[in-house]
Amino acid sequence: MRGRSFYVEFSWLQENWKDIHGAFHVNVKRIGCSTRDARRLSRYIVSQYCGDQDGLVRLSQSKPDRPMGPMREALRRAIKGMPERHEFASTLSHLPPDEFAAQLRKALKKAFQEAWDSLVCVGSCQLLGVQFVWFNGQLERV
Repeated sequence: MRGRSFYVEFSWLQENWKDIHGAFHVNVKRIGCSTRDARRLSRYIVSQYCGDQDGLVRLSQSKPDRPMGPMREALRRAIKGMPERHEFASTLSHLPPDEFAAQLRKALKKAFQEAWDSLVCVGSCQLLGVQFVWFNGQLERV
């Protein structure tokens, strides 16, 4: 492992994959976050691991009880309109301007992600010290 990123030595991966799978070559590529990347990956997995099947033995699907898209958009709109965002930014005012912008983006991204994770799991979250709850199809500030 190098630094803080996940790294697997290619020669080690190729040797072990040959032992496991019998394939002589490994092709490793970074997968992006776009919808196109997700579709390409799912097609690859289906073609490689489900292609020669006669039928499905088991199929499982779950549907969240809350609408993910509208929830995420509501949370995104909420953080953009929060006066607390400016109060939070003032705690970083001692930093030089270029570092200030980078640190603010990083901190707001982290705060948003933590709030999003909580909102998805339990239907409520805390964002910049403010409590929110998903209620009756809307994000409500408590």
